Amino acid sequence: MTLPDGTDIATLLEKAIERNVAFVPGTASFADGSGKNTMRLSYSLLAEDVQETGVRILRGIMEEHLQARASAGTKAA
Repeated sequence: MTLPDGTDIATLLEKAIERNVAFVPGTASFADGSGKNTMRLSYSLLAEDVQETGVRILRGIMEEHLQARASAGTKAA
């Protein structure tokens, strides 16, 4: 999943883990170290209700992040 440039993936991951959700920061999938605004999701082995809950939590975290960026005057493209 690609997020707006400047997204702090480390902070999003920390907040997700606090809510019992995890993802792999995208840089692990790029040999050149790029992908700093991406995340890799793995959900194929989870029950559908667990997937929905996890996505809902991630959505909330991302919305909070984008609102904070907008409040700080940072372009949240």
